[in-house]
Amino acid sequence: MDIINLELERQKIKKRLDFVTTLFVIIFALSLIVVFLNKSSEFFNFLISGVAFLTTIFGLYRGFLTKEFNDNFKDLVITKIIKELDENLSYNKNGFLSKSEFLSTKIYDNNLHKFSGNDLISGKVDSVMIKFSDIKATKIFYNGEKEQEKSVFYGIFFIAEFNKNIKSQTYIIDKKSLNAQKIGERAYMDDVEFERIFDVFCKDQINTRYLLTPKFMQDFTKLRQNFKCPINACLMDSKIFIYIERGFDSFEPNLKEPLAGKGKNLEIYASELKGCLDLVKILNLNNDLFKS
Repeated sequence: MDIINLELERQKIKKRLDFVTTLFVIIFALSLIVVFLNKSSEFFNFLISGVAFLTTIFGLYRGFLTKEFNDNFKDLVITKIIKELDENLSYNKNGFLSKSEFLSTKIYDNNLHKFSGNDLISGKVDSVMIKFSDIKATKIFYNGEKEQEKSVFYGIFFIAEFNKNIKSQTYIIDKKSLNAQKIGERAYMDDVEFERIFDVFCKDQINTRYLLTPKFMQDFTKLRQNFKCPINACLMDSKIFIYIERGFDSFEPNLKEPLAGKGKNLEIYASELKGCLDLVKILNLNNDLFKS
């Protein structure tokens, strides 16, 4: 399959989804009229249950309809973009970083109910070993007697290696992160903008100030501005662990936008992937500054 045929398939899927969406909207509107005319709580409860049922059915239908398209999109588009950005990188559309790696920093609650991911990318960038993937982690909690599922993390989990070990754990916690845990003692940094966005916790204040140089803090702040979402990090052993809380699955095809022809959208996917690879350059991860 080539990009033209993939685009034709996208158009076909979009038309089907648009038709089903319109049908559901009509059903919902008619149901609202019935509820309004009857003014019955029973009809209202039935409507709520119906909406939940139709939403579930639509999600299953969409997943069934788009599965093959998504696979073809990643094989044709994402794989090609990654090789063009850096031919030394490997890509596994079904792979993801392990649960043990994700939990090793203890930034997030380890009592997870579900842990899944995709789009594993790994290899060397500027002589630095990196790997990252999308991760979705959830936990179960109880609201009274009702069991509910809560998102703990949904975004990109990124790991990069340093040339030598970091002497102690240092945590950078975004103040807008809802689920990140605070570990160690608070370290107050000199960078005003960095301090406005992040809290730093550590076990060795001297080592933390050695690692979080003025340049590093400026670059980490830039990283936060680029992604426009909460970012947490841990410097531990010989690695930096970065958690980018995007709140959605990255590198997935946007069915609303064309892949080829006028208004093509491939540049957006290339830009997103390049943004992840640029973490190494932005944070100067191959700089000798990090050697102990």
